[in-house]
Amino acid sequence: MAVSCLCFASRLIHKVCLDAVFAHAQVSSVVVAGPALTPLPFLVNPSEYAEKFGVPVLDAQDETQQHMEQLASQADVGISLGYGKVLPSAVIAAPRLGVFNLHPSALPQYRGKHPDLLAIMDGQDTIGITLHRMEKGVDTGPIVFQHREAVRAEDTIITLSDRLYRQGALLLERLLANLAKGRVPEEVVQPASVDALEARRAIHWRDSAWRIHNLVRALTYPWPMATTSFEGKPVFISRTRIIKDGTIEPGLILEVSGSGIRVGTGGDSIEVLELRDERREIVPLSEFATRFQIVAGTSCFGDGA
Repeated sequence: MAVSCLCFASRLIHKVCLDAVFAHAQVSSVVVAGPALTPLPFLVNPSEYAEKFGVPVLDAQDETQQHMEQLASQADVGISLGYGKVLPSAVIAAPRLGVFNLHPSALPQYRGKHPDLLAIMDGQDTIGITLHRMEKGVDTGPIVFQHREAVRAEDTIITLSDRLYRQGALLLERLLANLAKGRVPEEVVQPASVDALEARRAIHWRDSAWRIHNLVRALTYPWPMATTSFEGKPVFISRTRIIKDGTIEPGLILEVSGSGIRVGTGGDSIEVLELRDERREIVPLSEFATRFQIVAGTSCFGDGA
């Protein structure tokens, strides 16, 4: 039997997410909060959507916390879809099965507002969408389901968020179908916090040589060092220099010499002068080139993990 659900939503929501919730749960009420948003073809007004089903719609700014707690306690589960306010702990704790939030990042990465936008700005190759149980704090709580989506070169925030939330709707369906059968999905605990420095160590070769060089010199040994990968193995780069040659060949190894390994980036190239292994020990460049049988013009570094 479908679970009863209290839905918390922003003022515009991807239609497929609302479709998933209304198709797989008995929605008792929809509570909306947050600023007005720019309409897009795949977004719908949750108030208008709910009214078609005869479901009451409440605006958070007109509701007391006591009433919100009462509504939540009468539902089996709460679902948060971009809700524009932090839910009080008492409201989160009220539904029998808890409250679950759909967040457009691969948590614990990119907690907080606009995570999908920030991931594109950072040049990420992949982006995630996560369904997690809500706890006190912003985007904390154990992960129930997560999907990762490739970021295409032609993507904008509009095209990517459209694909991302279509996958998010499938996560919602999985959760609600499990709960309807009395099964609570296995949960993975998030780390209490994410080290901001650790999160920025990865080299993204589509960045400019200037940006990569700044990353390397900021984190040089004995600091944690900037990371990349070669054939799936982590590599730590501790010293570089910029070569202003106009090359745009992200990650491609252009030249190997006794002095360095020249690598293409998203703007100019960069010469790797010193790199280290997982034990943080210097690996002679000639040894590295021989060990991995590097072929200039063919071999590539991958983005750091």
